[in-house]
Parts: sequence; structure tokens; C-alpha cells
Amino acid sequence: MKLFREIFALFLVCAVFLHAYTPTHPWLTNPENTRPHLDSLATFWEGTFNHETGAFYTEIKRNGDIETKWGTADYASTLTQSRNAYAMIRIFMVNGDTSYLNMAERALRFMRAHAWDESRGGWYTVVKMDGSVPYPNDRKTIFQNLYALLGLTAYWECTRDPEMKSWIDETFDVLENRMWDTLHDGYFEYANANWSYPKDKSFNGIVDAITTHLVTLSMHDPESRYMSRWLEQTDLILTKLVPTITPSTPFFKEYFSASWGDGSTDPGREEWGNSGHMNKASWCLARLYRSNPQETYLDAAELITGNMYDYAFDKEHGGMWGAFNRSTNLPNWNWNKSWWEQQQAVMAGLQLYDLTGKVLYLQMADSTLHFYTRYLVDHQYGGVFAEVSNDGQTIINDGKGGGWKAGYHASEYAYYVYLYQSLLNLDQPVTLHFRPHESALNQQKLKPLAIEDDRLWITAVEKNGDPWKTFGKDFVDFSHAEPGDVFTVTFSPDSMIQYVGTQNAYTPKTIALQQNYPNPFNASTVIPFRMDEPGQADLTIYHLNGAFVQRISSTLSTGEQTFTWDGKDVSGRNVASGIYVYQLRINGRHAGTRTMIMMK
Repeated sequence: MKLFREIFALFLVCAVFLHAYTPTHPWLTNPENTRPHLDSLATFWEGTFNHETGAFYTEIKRNGDIETKWGTADYASTLTQSRNAYAMIRIFMVNGDTSYLNMAERALRFMRAHAWDESRGGWYTVVKMDGSVPYPNDRKTIFQNLYALLGLTAYWECTRDPEMKSWIDETFDVLENRMWDTLHDGYFEYANANWSYPKDKSFNGIVDAITTHLVTLSMHDPESRYMSRWLEQTDLILTKLVPTITPSTPFFKEYFSASWGDGSTDPGREEWGNSGHMNKASWCLARLYRSNPQETYLDAAELITGNMYDYAFDKEHGGMWGAFNRSTNLPNWNWNKSWWEQQQAVMAGLQLYDLTGKVLYLQMADSTLHFYTRYLVDHQYGGVFAEVSNDGQTIINDGKGGGWKAGYHASEYAYYVYLYQSLLNLDQPVTLHFRPHESALNQQKLKPLAIEDDRLWITAVEKNGDPWKTFGKDFVDFSHAEPGDVFTVTFSPDSMIQYVGTQNAYTPKTIALQQNYPNPFNASTVIPFRMDEPGQADLTIYHLNGAFVQRISSTLSTGEQTFTWDGKDVSGRNVASGIYVYQLRINGRHAGTRTMIMMK
């Protein structure tokens, strides 16, 4: 009877674990709830668009009016055009309103016409609404040049406009030739206007390159030079940033000399750490892991975001504190919270929850989202505040637009929550809109996020609201369409029933991780699963608290397979009674998570 009670108690705990944390934020319970926020952002930023010149104003007050007190009321900076174009593109992709895509195109063409340095290459930082450049001899920075690629890349993704792609390639060529350090690797931080005397290295030259363009371009052409550079940039995260994390310093170093040491031109920045940058690096590592499953990527991502959960996540009020001093592990200035740092925490959290099954990442994402939408979203005028107090009750900076702020982070936030939560965690389809350029009316690969190849399937397509039959697993054939046609594409996770596109009926791979037996067990247990293709199978076992216990790996053939766990951890010690989580990956793809009970 006692044994029965113990078994029942453990099963009860197991049941609690399986439902231990159910997110409550409306975006996570139903990702369709991101749509009203995106619509609100579109309305707000449309009000900052000059329809005569085709550009967005840079300095924006809380209520959407143009800020005049800085003497920059006529600014239409490069970063503003690219970031607001990105926002409008993502909003179009979700809601299908072509007026937003048209605004994005005009802003990007304004940017190219006036912000591109025709004689020396690269992008100016400041442009005025009349197209003039007030500071043509200001230094060129890697940050500004990478973010010029952000809007261009998003526009190319949903239209395949070849002219936009040529501007991307031209910018990339300039940065490769002028800013890439062939001696020590990595992009320099800045150089003179003519690209002479490049200096320093930083986080921005590594991770912002990945997020602005390398991920998207690599997904659509894995054999391209963009994928090669993504892999090299990730290696820099692992070899330059991560090693500066220590038991006493949970933040990596962000600013370096040109040779990746101390002695930069801005030594104060060498002591900065930032939760947003940390989680952004983790987010990038997790995305690459899905297509190139090296354990070092996932291990580093967990180290980084695990540190941020411990040191920068406000467990009382929710949300992430931002800028820290690496010497003291305390905030540089205050305990306030910025809008963009919340986004990075949620992106990393949702990715890592899917990859590891550890609920702390989902808790972090849910709590951070609650703080963001409750206190940082402006429910009166629209848009998002730049900064609020620790408890969210006081608005510290109510500016909506400026040299470093536009519609980018807020729109990317909602866009990827819609995709990640739907496809990765709820196994629900998403619909996105595309408007192929007249030169792209042929077969085009569509892959809206970095995800395992067999985990995402195109299951339905419409053209201007009517069914369109010529599509396959990861492509749509736009042949016989007309310029300006808008396609609505449904992407479904591999757990859902698939539909037939063109000639072939695509059948998703079966995810077949089964329950272990016996369960409960007291010595060893067998874990059955099915391989739908030959390759590498990796079974990872965790404590209920998320701590790593053991990993079993083997190269196996197609068919029914089993792993046997002897109840020992990686050091060969017998584990204690309790509940353990086991997770299977097949050829790097997530293939299921279950729990089992050890009872001695």
C-alpha cells in the first residue's frame, strides 16, 4: 500500500510537471492576439510618414507628432527608414494590407536615393527630409550599415525584388572589402568616411549582422556566402564573447580593440554588459542550432540566457533589466527597463523552451510579455515607450522615435511571437502574405523562419483570395500570376495533416518518441522511438529542475529503435528517486519530450 501511495504521489507530481506552467499572456494563449498590436503599430507609424517625399520622420513625440526641440525635426535618417520599412513589411506579411508594403518600398527607395554614398560606398547616418546629407564626412559605423540591410532584406523576402537584392549585395561587398578584418576576423566598429583607419570590434559587428540579414538570406540559400558568414559570425560568438563569461561575471564583454583585446578607443564600453545583447546572442545561437545542430550552440545559448534569468530577470515585477556593469554585476545607471531588451528575452525564451522543454524559459517569456504589454505599450496613443521604471509605474522616456528608436523592435516582437508560439509550441498554422515582384513570377522557396527542414510545411495558398494549387512543401510556383498579386500562404507544423501541392503528396516525418517502460522503474528503463530516416539520434535526460543528467547518442537505421538508460548520470553515479525529463532529437530535429519516474 505504501508503494502504491508513493507511485501515485509521483504520478501526481508528474502530472503537475506536465502542466506545471501554463502561460497566461494573451499572445501566448492565442498568438492571433498579436494582430491588433501590429495593426496599432501600423497606424501609429503611418502617421509619421511623409507621403510627399516617401520617408519617415525620425524624431517622434509620444503622441506621434514630430519632435522639434532638438533641431532635428527634418531628419529622415537611414536607420529610421530601414527600421520602419521593416515594421511595415512584417505588418503587411501578417495582415495583408498592401498600403504598408508600399510605404516600406518608398522609404527604402528614399534611403537608397539619398543615404547611399555614391562615391565611397556605404550608408550615411543622417539624412534630411529634403534628401540632403548634413554630415557627409561623419565616420561610417558597422551598426548603421548593418541596419540599412534590415529593411532591404525583409522587403526582398516578401517580394523577391531583384533591385533590392542588388543593394543588399552591394552593401555586403563594401562591408566585406572595407570593414572585415582579414587578420583578426570580424567587422571593425567604425572607420572614417572614406573607410580609412578602421577601429575596434564589438558585439554589434557580430550579432547585428546575423539578425539584420544573414539569417533570412541563409535560410533561402544555404549554400550562399551569407550562410558562410553566419557560421563565421557564430564562431566569433563562441570564441570572442562567450569565453569572457566567468563564474563572477555573467555578462560577456561587448567592446574590444581591433585585435579582440583591451585597449579600445572607448574603454568605458569594455565594462558594459546588456541583457538584451546577451539574449539576442542566445536567440541567434538557437536559430542556427536548428539547421546545424552542434551542441556547443545550444549549450552556449543556455549558458547565456540562464545567466540572464538569474541576474537580469525581475522575478517580482517581470521583465528584464538592461545595462549592467560587468565589474559589479549591477545596473550601470538604474533599474529601469527598456522596450527592446524585453523583446530579446522573449525571443530567446520561446526558442529555448521549444528546444529544451525547460519551463523556466517559458515562464520568463510569459512574465516579460506581461510587463511589456502592461507598461511599455502606450495604450493611449499607440506605439511603445522607450523606458519605464523598475515596477513599470513611471514612464521614464516617452519618446517613440529617435536616432536609435523606430518601429522595428516592437513589430519584430509581435511578428515572431506569432510565428514561434503558433508553430513551435502550440502546433498551430500561421498565414503570411507575399507580393512577388514581376521578375519573380516563378518557383520561389518560402521559409519565414529558421527552423528544421522537415518541421514546416506549406499547406495552403491563395492568390487574391482564390485557391492556388501550384505549391509544394517549401515553395510556391508563382508562374501565371500577375504583378501586384498578393499570395496568402499557410505554413503548418509537421504534426498537422498536410495537403497536396503540385504533383507530389508530401507526407511529414513521424515524431514517435514513446513512453519508457517499465515506468516507474528502479534500475534501468527502455525508451522506444521510431526513426523515419537513418541518422543521428540523441536522447538527453534532465532533472525535473532542468539540470542536465545524461545524454545517449547513436547512429541508427530507419525503423523502430530503443535506448536503454541505466539510471546513472554523466559521471556514472546512480540518480536519486524522482521525475526525469527525456528529450529526443533526430538528425538535430526536435522529436519529442516526455517524463519518466525513477523509484527505488
